Amino acid sequence: MANLVFIHGAGEDGRIWDRQVATFGQAHRVLAVNLAGRGPRLADPPHTSHEENAKDVLRQMDKAGMSRGVLVGHSLGGGVALMAALNHPERLAGLVLVVTGARLKMHPDFLEKARQRAEDPAASDEPPVPTERTVAASVSPEVLAWIRSRAMTAPPKTVYADFQANNRFDVMERLGEIAAPTLVIGADEDRMAPPKFSEFMAQKIPGARLTVLSSCGHYPQVEQEAHFNQALTDFLNTLA
Repeated sequence: MANLVFIHGAGEDGRIWDRQVATFGQAHRVLAVNLAGRGPRLADPPHTSHEENAKDVLRQMDKAGMSRGVLVGHSLGGGVALMAALNHPERLAGLVLVVTGARLKMHPDFLEKARQRAEDPAASDEPPVPTERTVAASVSPEVLAWIRSRAMTAPPKTVYADFQANNRFDVMERLGEIAAPTLVIGADEDRMAPPKFSEFMAQKIPGARLTVLSSCGHYPQVEQEAHFNQALTDFLNTLA
């Protein structure tokens, strides 16, 4: 049995991991964190750095009685997991990086749209990154609706804080310091974190494994749920 800590992406909350919580919770201790400023933590000011987000995750692990865990980070959550691995390596039993990067520079248009929504009450309610842009072309309407109900649903100020934290994040020169066993999961149709991001991390992190899922966009845990879950299961078996 492993302690599995799932970390969501920008503008999201722990619900993006609902399917994995249901599946892996049968055999493991599972924690799907909610970073500050969303879900049940709307009153907590969101962080604008992944150093602070990583400390937030560790505090939630402490509350759950998890001294160590396998951190599974999606997109922004991957940046948070990387910071935890670099700054608090003793807390990691393993690291899973899901469609993320060692640098998460935001497109200026997305950053500006997020700023406008956060600062101007009259700004458009449309999310700064349309869900349709993030998924594979073959995704079903049902899966798209499931993702849309959870993606970019955080308050505008939280989305903007998430984007700022991403924009400031860059550990490309530090990947060689990571000591935790690592699995990198990429997706061949992901336009937010292209496969080259995953390939770079897998090359630079000592001993890292790489899996690139086919016909898949930015939400592999949903778009290719069975293949994603199998990749995670196989990795957990190597740790056992």
